[in-house]
Amino acid sequence: LGTQQNGLLILDNRGNVIHKIDQNSGLHHNSINDLFLDKFNNLWAGLENGICQVEIRTPFLVYNEKSGLRGSIINSIKHQNKLYVGTTEGIFYREWDKPTGVNFKQIPNTEGYVGVAYIFQNTLLYSHHNGVLIIEDTTAKTLIGNEAALAFSSLKRYPNLLLVAKLKGGLALLEKSGNAWKYKGDIKGLTRPCNSLVEDDEGNIWFSDYVSGIYKMRLNTRHDSVLSLKLYDQKSGLPNYSRNSIVKFKNRLVYITRMGVYAYHKK
Repeated sequence: LGTQQNGLLILDNRGNVIHKIDQNSGLHHNSINDLFLDKFNNLWAGLENGICQVEIRTPFLVYNEKSGLRGSIINSIKHQNKLYVGTTEGIFYREWDKPTGVNFKQIPNTEGYVGVAYIFQNTLLYSHHNGVLIIEDTTAKTLIGNEAALAFSSLKRYPNLLLVAKLKGGLALLEKSGNAWKYKGDIKGLTRPCNSLVEDDEGNIWFSDYVSGIYKMRLNTRHDSVLSLKLYDQKSGLPNYSRNSIVKFKNRLVYITRMGVYAYHKK
């Protein structure tokens, strides 16, 4: 449907608006006087100030400053039917199932540089330059002040515990009971920064520091001290020391390097 003030509306067979294309999404004018579908199924719109070809068959959608986003994109995450986007200027959100013409809005009190996002027990956490934030729908509250996080990791055998890799180095341990959080303290025996943090099926904690390689760490039963720490570097099969990271993909640890993706094999 071409409208006089609201651009182009695309409806499903039940009459629900599934896409809205207007000036915020690249249309040159919001007043559409005519629509034409050529023999190649390209849609052309006659506007107040010219004609425009609309790529309605593309699988891609573009969100940028015209859509309400500001700053360079750091990450995005879907949580409770909302899409959250962290940028160098804050945290923004929009409804997941709304038409494409619905813009992003910024969550108040999240202005500034944003880091990693993590969902723990259905709670969305965001690292921020002022600390660690809990995002509840469209509001933010501080969980940890004055200490940004580089990474988070839950512990499979201890579902109420959360490891937090601190920006200044080392690990902190948090405990969640219902809606209450408790700062359990810092992990003794580790001061280096952990740029990525993942637990394997045996309870080992793997992390990278972007400088010397990838580490496998074992904590004691109280989770307050390091029992063992082993470095994996070029001697262990990695192509380089620096800028390595670890992610969990389909319940398997994957090691990402500048030379490719690696997997760990026990001997």
